[in-house]
Amino acid sequence: MTFLDFFMRACVATLFCVTLIASGGGGGAANDPVVVAPPEPPTPDPTPVPPPPPEETFITVTGISIDSATLTAALQDLDLSQDDGTIRIEDVRFAIDPSHLTAGMSNIGHLEAAAGDVKLVARQSSAVDVPQSGTAEFVGSAVVQVNDGSASYALTMDATTTINFGSNASMDVVYDNVGGGGQMISIDGIDDYAASGDELISLTGLQIDGAVFSDGGDTSASATGFGGGGEILLGDIDISVQGVFAGDDADEIGATAGISGDNGELLIIWTGSDP
Repeated sequence: MTFLDFFMRACVATLFCVTLIASGGGGGAANDPVVVAPPEPPTPDPTPVPPPPPEETFITVTGISIDSATLTAALQDLDLSQDDGTIRIEDVRFAIDPSHLTAGMSNIGHLEAAAGDVKLVARQSSAVDVPQSGTAEFVGSAVVQVNDGSASYALTMDATTTINFGSNASMDVVYDNVGGGGQMISIDGIDDYAASGDELISLTGLQIDGAVFSDGGDTSASATGFGGGGEILLGDIDISVQGVFAGDDADEIGATAGISGDNGELLIIWTGSDP
């Protein structure tokens, strides 16, 4: 074999190997699947943090209560939440029942019985809003519990409050016109109270001090026409009254009274407005 033949054969073999490698022959690696790395997921936005809730807003209102056991009336400062309309009493909340708002009252409401001895809640007036002279008549209604010594009555009555403003400011109240639906609780059970039309309660000589009023040394009371018809407040009479003027114009009142005598006792809750 000549050198030229050897050289030609070597060139052909080399060309064959290059062609085989270029075409993927001999190993099959070119048919393996191509692995592509997945794209990086986008960085999520941080979870938004909600703003803190607004601080709850309270306004101070006056609770007007009566202890049914001792017949003692009292006032106390309470917190009214403007957010949900609840009253906070010693860190416990009670709802004001809208159905208990006395007709015509805008600044006085009744609390549910769960609120204990607190019966009324009022947005008390400022002392400067209470008139310093003249007279006024406040007309409203009362819830009255009467015990005449032999029976007890749970009644509604009209309440008319006459006020003399001035340096010797005083207040008188007349309760009359028993409403329907009252109940009489006696030794024979519970029956509807049959009003005679003669039922009359008077409370005179209440003292006014700024935007509040209460019993004083000249306060007196009388209750007639219930049950047997005679006077039930005889002998030593104990009187406890607490009330407030309510609203920006001091044109509403709310109060409680506990009165006892030798022949019976009264528990009264009343409101009124200046027409």
